[in-house]
Amino acid sequence: MKNEKLVSIITPCYNSMQFISQYIESVKAQAYPWFELILVDDGSTDDTYSIAYNYSKDDERINVYHNTGKYAGTARNYGLSLSKGEYVLFLDSDDWIAPDMLEKMVSKAEESNSDIVLCNAAYYDNDSGILYYPGFVLRTELIKCFSTFNAYDVPDHIFEITTPAPWNKLFRKDFIVKNGIEFQSLHRCNDEYFSNMSLVLAETISWIPEAYVFYRTNNTNSLQGYSNSVDSKDFFYALLEIKNQLLKRNLLKEFGNSFNKKVLLTALGALNRQADYSDFSMLYKFIHDEVLSSFELKGYKDSDYICSLILSVTDPGEFCFYSSKNRLDYNRYGYPFRYLDSTDKRIVIYGAGKVGKRVYTSLRSNGLVQIVGWFDENYEECIKDGLGVSSPDEIGNVDFDKLIIAIKNCNVSEKVRKMIISKGIPEHKIICFIDN
Repeated sequence: MKNEKLVSIITPCYNSMQFISQYIESVKAQAYPWFELILVDDGSTDDTYSIAYNYSKDDERINVYHNTGKYAGTARNYGLSLSKGEYVLFLDSDDWIAPDMLEKMVSKAEESNSDIVLCNAAYYDNDSGILYYPGFVLRTELIKCFSTFNAYDVPDHIFEITTPAPWNKLFRKDFIVKNGIEFQSLHRCNDEYFSNMSLVLAETISWIPEAYVFYRTNNTNSLQGYSNSVDSKDFFYALLEIKNQLLKRNLLKEFGNSFNKKVLLTALGALNRQADYSDFSMLYKFIHDEVLSSFELKGYKDSDYICSLILSVTDPGEFCFYSSKNRLDYNRYGYPFRYLDSTDKRIVIYGAGKVGKRVYTSLRSNGLVQIVGWFDENYEECIKDGLGVSSPDEIGNVDFDKLIIAIKNCNVSEKVRKMIISKGIPEHKIICFIDN
């Protein structure tokens, strides 16, 4: 190995037996062979460790270690302490990477003498199998004038250029060590401090527009995923530490505008991860009671509609109503208000599965509409489970303003829509609300 150009790939692993082989194979397939893969098992209860260990027996570049189940941040710190490379890359064990990722990233770092190299990423929906390219992973429109840059080149946008996730960033290790940057030991948002302080402190950052990482979403075993209102307060503690460090280094005034936007967008992201309206509502109250005050954002003005909305609207139900009306859904389930008129108060739900239950719970909790019926073809099983679900044959007997079809599968939803129309229900009264 050419140790002077060695890349240390650090990967926390947790119950990823279904995907870890694909991930490791994508690393082994790299055109750039000078790497060490450090796999840190974070207390898996499946065969993740044994699968990883078998790979390590056949490839000396692969090393597997046990962590104590203290989340991805501590696992990454532990892997970093073991690393020997000049460059460091932090990847996840349920994702995979393009075969030329290391080659392109290291080449860019060398030619530009960069502390950090950014790249783009594609998202892979584990449920639908759809691959898509979100615009927020690398916002090239903010840096298109620079081949290399640092925070002082884009002081009003430094926290908005890229996701806080570390997996689309190649770091020069001595830069990390010199600045004493570590991941936090939080369940969620443990990468916020590490990535954002790195962006602020780096002397040179370069970027590549291509997507080299394929990030898997809707993986229930991920160390991230959906969270309750307690876990989602982690973003607050991460942002507090960033603020403290900016103050300590006399940088808050320089980057204050971007940091304020960062606080608002991160709070909105935490809201979007809530699994039901109850947790959403509690977290929304916490944001207004604690977050806005702690970051002195009471009275702060922002030109972005959704940011101005969370600053001005104190009621979570009202926030959901207005954000959904403007096609800005800040909770995955339960807010189809953008399809409702102000007179649509009596609502019927079709579907009592995962999506239907969450739509039902959310609509009941926010108090903006009245649920006058709930239907599903499996109503008998639902009744046994204690749910107030009726037979679809009774839909015609209910007086309602809108009927919401809350079903995950598009094809099934369309079949249900046609069935309901065949019962004489006007098409304009039907909303197909699909989890997307």
